Amino acid sequence: MNENDESLRNTESDLKIEKGNFTWSGLKQDDDDEKDSKDKSKSTFVSLPLDDSTTGDSSQDEENKQPSVTLSECILLKSLNLEIIKGEFVCIIGEVGSGKSSLINSILGEMVHLDEKTIDELGSSLMNDETRDLICQRNMLHRDIIKLGGSISFVQQTPWIQNQTIRDNILFGLPMNEEEYNKTIDICQLESDLEILRGGDLTEIGEKGINLSGGQKARISLARAVYANRDIILMDDPISALDSNVKHKIFEEVF
Repeated sequence: MNENDESLRNTESDLKIEKGNFTWSGLKQDDDDEKDSKDKSKSTFVSLPLDDSTTGDSSQDEENKQPSVTLSECILLKSLNLEIIKGEFVCIIGEVGSGKSSLINSILGEMVHLDEKTIDELGSSLMNDETRDLICQRNMLHRDIIKLGGSISFVQQTPWIQNQTIRDNILFGLPMNEEEYNKTIDICQLESDLEILRGGDLTEIGEKGINLSGGQKARISLARAVYANRDIILMDDPISALDSNVKHKIFEEVF
């Protein structure tokens, strides 16, 4: 995936996907929103079957250890066409397990892309190590399937917090611009939080944000993306942990 695709620089598009087929290739559980116990059938995690009737039988047929699903069954997003114009604010809505987080992960290049030729040739193949190796090799040849018209930042559903100060987590290596920084603190509703912390924004955050509430971590993660001021911002339900009043303020002042 090219961070800044030359073909989009002089167009109205900021993000474009054409005929995208995406899979996790059986290497991981699908999105957090697809782990819900009510929707396990949506998962693309490929597990190895266990036979309780055999205990340590080294002569067990090797085929019993192979995944029982084919590549075609592991394709989560099929024939995806998406174009987002510069300046648009787009919301993706859907049921739990419908692939919302997977769509974001496909844009970020975290999923394996399959072209039609690969699907035709390998679609009926079992998802074993050999198949995974083949599709991963071919995926490397199709990194231009996702075209971006500028720089990108991502706000995760589960906030990613460094074991550093609050300020370091927001700046994330960028130089300090006091005016922009203070504005970010204000619109992300962090000012009152910093007032009650003895060290203010220089308070050290424990490992994985252990000394912060879920809402504080969510707002710090959001503030990082706001301060970075990238061309494209992807957000995966970043305000779900906030109360309704704070949600309203952030929606009005940030989004």
